[in-house]
Amino acid sequence: MRNQNDVFPFSYTGQPFQANVTLSLPIFTGLSRSLRLSQARADEQDADEFARARRLQVRSDVHARYLGLQTSYQAIAVQAANRQAARDQLRLAQDRYRLGAGTSLEVSDAQNSVQQAEGDYVNAVYDYHKAVAALEAAVGRPLR
Repeated sequence: MRNQNDVFPFSYTGQPFQANVTLSLPIFTGLSRSLRLSQARADEQDADEFARARRLQVRSDVHARYLGLQTSYQAIAVQAANRQAARDQLRLAQDRYRLGAGTSLEVSDAQNSVQQAEGDYVNAVYDYHKAVAALEAAVGRPLR
C-alpha cells in the first residue's frame, strides 16, 4: 500500500476517513399511513366502547345490589311481623290449653311455628347484611 501512495504528493499510511449519511423520505407509502391511521381510530373507538360498556355494567351492578338491599330490608319487616304473629298464636294456644279448650298438639304446633319464624327472621337479617356487603363491594367503599 505504501508503494501505491508514493505517486501522490502527500503521504498517508491508512485508509482515508469515510462517512455515510442516509436520508429516507417516504414519498409513497403504499397507503400504509392511512391504513395505520384508520386502525388507530378503530382501536380508539374500541377502547371508548369498552369503557362505556364497563361503566354501564358497574352502574347496572350497583343498581341491582341496591334493589337487593331494599328487598332484604323489607323482608326483615315481614319476618318481624310473622315472628310476632307466631308468638301471639303460641300465647293463644297456651291460654286455650290452660282453659281446657285446646290440645297439647296445638301448643306444640304453635311452638314449632315460633321456632320457624325466629329462624326466618334471623335469615332475613343475615340476608340484609349480605346485601349491604354486596352493595359495598359494587360501590367499592364502605357504606356504614
